[in-house]
Amino acid sequence: MRKPYLPILILVFAVLFSTTTQGQVKDNPDLTQKTKTVDELLKSGDKKLTARKYKEALEDFNKAVELDPYSADTYNYRGMTKYFLDDYNGALADFDKAIELQPDYAEAYNLRGVVKGELNDEKGACEDWEKAFELGFKNAFVLLKKFCQEKFK
Repeated sequence: MRKPYLPILILVFAVLFSTTTQGQVKDNPDLTQKTKTVDELLKSGDKKLTARKYKEALEDFNKAVELDPYSADTYNYRGMTKYFLDDYNGALADFDKAIELQPDYAEAYNLRGVVKGELNDEKGACEDWEKAFELGFKNAFVLLKKFCQEKFK
């Protein structure tokens, strides 16, 4: 199956990992260890994703979600992995959850737009890319211009 959004998705993925929050809570050692473990799982999953070991990456991201079900980043990463596994409905559910947890998550809107495009929801994809752009994700403009021509006539 052709993935017309793949180059943009790869760029988004690289930017996302470099900006993932790495916060720690000093007053709670258990929470600090949990945060460290989630960060380690995200890094491990990232390496596996880059190596195209999607099923192994998914295992890491599933564990990260179990450890921190309130982190938008964990759902966003898992959604990207599901996208690469052609599980578009699963990816859509993860991006929905990431946005529910963090309504200003521009990258999640952008990626959800990619999945909606794969599911032939052109209107939904364009709405998500527009929202991503409004929230400051400037690369969404490329997708808007290429796939949402009615906005630029």
